[in-house]
Amino acid sequence: MMRKPWWLVISLGLSGCITTSGFNRSALDARLHEEAAKVTDADIKQIQTFKGQLRFPCRIAVALRTGSGDWRWAPKDRQAMDAWATSLRQEGIASDVIFMSAMFVQGEGHKELRASAAKYGADALLVVKGTAVTASRLNPAALFNVTVIGGLVVPGSHRDALFLMEGGLIDVNNGFLYASMETEGQGSTLAPTFIIEEKDAIERAKQEALKGFGPELLLRLRNLRTRCSPAAPLVRNR
Repeated sequence: MMRKPWWLVISLGLSGCITTSGFNRSALDARLHEEAAKVTDADIKQIQTFKGQLRFPCRIAVALRTGSGDWRWAPKDRQAMDAWATSLRQEGIASDVIFMSAMFVQGEGHKELRASAAKYGADALLVVKGTAVTASRLNPAALFNVTVIGGLVVPGSHRDALFLMEGGLIDVNNGFLYASMETEGQGSTLAPTFIIEEKDAIERAKQEALKGFGPELLLRLRNLRTRCSPAAPLVRNR
């Protein structure tokens, strides 16, 4: 039996890896909502009794939550969020926006977060959570991975990342959900196979999601203010 050349064997093996395997969006959604508890009929009846009572401008406390993946909320992320907060204040939606310190937040459930927001004197709680999933792929340059130097020097590998960001505005007093918003971002990185890191791709995807989240948040809260604001009285000409 004639044996194939080593380079042909590797090339055929790589042929199925040149394209990305895609992101598992179902797994991403499951990670984002992994803490969801079972809901009973009694819970539903209680939820139906909740009523919106928000008045604008309101005091908003922000809880930043981290899902799975090799990432964290960084100072530059907070800079982007501070820009959202400024817009909310300028438009009269928020009288103040406070990012809660982890030191004073006890627990991760909505009730615990609402209790923490109450300590800040907030009227509403904005919960922001992100999570990431990655996929790996090789390009033809990965043929050089058969040598240690090639795997350390030649950019033969890609990491693709999908970052999902979700937020919800909740009444501090009764847990009424006023608005929810969701954005996503994608990012990629190229590097030698032996030293590539997925966190670089995740960071790019996170920044793209952050860029889209601000306008979405502002739009939802503008609409909310319109719905919650009492209609101006009709003045008739005499």
